[in-house]
Amino acid sequence: MAITTVSAYQAAANGALTTTIFKNGINMMTGPWSSLWLGTGSPGAGAIPGAAATCTNATPGAVSFVYPASGVLYITDLVFNGSGNFSGPTSLMAHDRLSHMGGLSGTNLGSQPVNLTVPGSRGALADLSNVEWYVEGYVQLGITSQTLTISYTNTSSVSGQIVTVTIPASLKVGQVIRVVPTIAGDVIQSIDSCTLSGSTGTAGNFGFTNLICLAVDRAALGYRTRKPTAFRLGLPTVLNNACIAFLCTNASGGSSAVLGNISLGVG
Repeated sequence: MAITTVSAYQAAANGALTTTIFKNGINMMTGPWSSLWLGTGSPGAGAIPGAAATCTNATPGAVSFVYPASGVLYITDLVFNGSGNFSGPTSLMAHDRLSHMGGLSGTNLGSQPVNLTVPGSRGALADLSNVEWYVEGYVQLGITSQTLTISYTNTSSVSGQIVTVTIPASLKVGQVIRVVPTIAGDVIQSIDSCTLSGSTGTAGNFGFTNLICLAVDRAALGYRTRKPTAFRLGLPTVLNNACIAFLCTNASGGSSAVLGNISLGVG
């Protein structure tokens, strides 16, 4: 049932289940998003994926919840208290981590299979335009920056489309790089394979992740809370198999802890 009145929101918020967000040892990049997937704390650390797999609320690393027998589950609150070791505003993204894969090597110069697709019934639009794709680091790569050529199939089912991203020197654990097609109008349906232009010097471990952004909150300074309204968040709906996970930005980089909480209420 949709929340259409303030009193309905209040009822959902009053009965919401709140989960603490406390993630340790996150390698923050200055500016770009960093993944909290492997960070220890709450929710617990996710595992490094191997072959392509669909993520759900039962996947270790996801926010734990039980879907209601009736009604709709909403994010009624997302509070970001901040992250350590930074000098300016930072942001926290709650997202549905749809699927992921790992096990790619920073020293393999051949074509490495990816085979990552978008699972059905997870809130993706028909044209997949709300799905975001990222390269994600799981074990730090070597010190040599390289170009990663990515072969994908678009939503017109045309395979062999190409986009390139730069793998920076020493791609760190949790570092993510957005993959955006450069062909006008193209939207990624699946990522099929990738090839490095040269060795990074260390095999490490990296892979790909796709997700749908649910809500974003911003901390003002330090650990000061900037309380958003639920309506500014947009009262995002949560599907019964959603894998709620988090990305974070940090203004000054370095290893950091992230603090906040997320509340899920039934409407």
